[in-house]
Amino acid sequence: MPFIGGWFSIRLYVEMLANKQIYSHWGKSEPHGSDAVLESPQGMALTYLPRLVPGLPPLNEKDWKQTQRLWPEYIRKHEAELNQLEPQGEGVDFSGSSCKNNRRERSIR
Repeated sequence: MPFIGGWFSIRLYVEMLANKQIYSHWGKSEPHGSDAVLESPQGMALTYLPRLVPGLPPLNEKDWKQTQRLWPEYIRKHEAELNQLEPQGEGVDFSGSSCKNNRRERSIR
C-alpha cells in the first residue's frame, strides 16, 4: 500500500488504525519458529498515513489512542478532497484490466 497511495491506501490504513479484525492475521508469528518481527497494522497506519494525508494533525506520541481517534475524524471531515487523490503506484495497472474476470474490487467499509 505505501507504493499505491491515494484514497485506496488511506481507507485501508484508517481501517488498520481502528484495529479491525480483518488484519489480525498480520500479527501472528511466522511458521517454523522464525524470528521475523512483523509490524502491527496500527504501526503501519501511524507510519504511512502522515505521508499520504496532507494536513493530518501530528502524531501524539504520548497518547497514541488520541491519534487513533483524531486521524479518522480528520480524514472523514476531508473525505471529499482526499477522495480525489490519485494512486501513485509506478507500474501498477489501476484500470482493472489485469483483474481476474475484469472485475474491480468492492469498496471497503
